[in-house]
Amino acid sequence: MKKSGAIHEAIAAYEEAIRLDPHHADAHYDLGNTFLGLGQAQVAVEHYQAALRIDPLYANAHVNLGNVYRAGGMPDQAIKEYRLALAIKADFADARYNLGVTLASRGRLDEAIAEFRRVVRIDPNHQPARQSLQMALEQQRSSPGN
Repeated sequence: MKKSGAIHEAIAAYEEAIRLDPHHADAHYDLGNTFLGLGQAQVAVEHYQAALRIDPLYANAHVNLGNVYRAGGMPDQAIKEYRLALAIKADFADARYNLGVTLASRGRLDEAIAEFRRVVRIDPNHQPARQSLQMALEQQRSSPGN
């Protein structure tokens, strides 16, 4: 119950920040994260989109929006959001990793492998990217025609 109360207080605080300053992109972004944590993906999307209307260069909002799209079975929209984030911040390892995962899920292994390699160059300690790279390479080797 205590955690629930804290979440509702956080939501109220973000909503108050937006009421006081409707152009508060961070408040929309944080509210999106809060609603996503509550399993309310559609409300989260609305707040990520609001943050992006205010600040189209908000790379984290593009990534989180992409994550919601990917989880919701909309990989093409997810790929678009990840690429928008990378156009803003080319060395954004998590955006590249998520792009690679989404590309791999679509069977686009060559592109996924390239993204995982870029992530490892950006952050050599990014274990999920290292593991995904290894799995994608193994999958590529075992696929017909290789």
